[in-house]
Amino acid sequence: MDKYYQPKIEHFTEHLECGNFRVKRLDREDIESFDFTTEDNGECYNRQDGFTLFGIYPWEKENEYKICIETKTVFLGVINNKSELKRILRQTGIL
Repeated sequence: MDKYYQPKIEHFTEHLECGNFRVKRLDREDIESFDFTTEDNGECYNRQDGFTLFGIYPWEKENEYKICIETKTVFLGVINNKSELKRILRQTGIL
């Protein structure tokens, strides 16, 4: 017997209705896992790739971030978790 299976959508719906899922919010450890560093307690995260500087800045609202390449803002919006950050970093060409 194979140890993997493809669940049916009904299985997920049942668990969603029960509220059995929890997702960890984006935190400093998640951002640093993409080689960003901070020197000011999370006010700004930087990463340098050759001559290009990337920045992630917590913005005005909770879970809102601004992502820049050099001085150009390439994203401003809500990032709830590490998966969303990874997707956005790929879409903006940072990863």
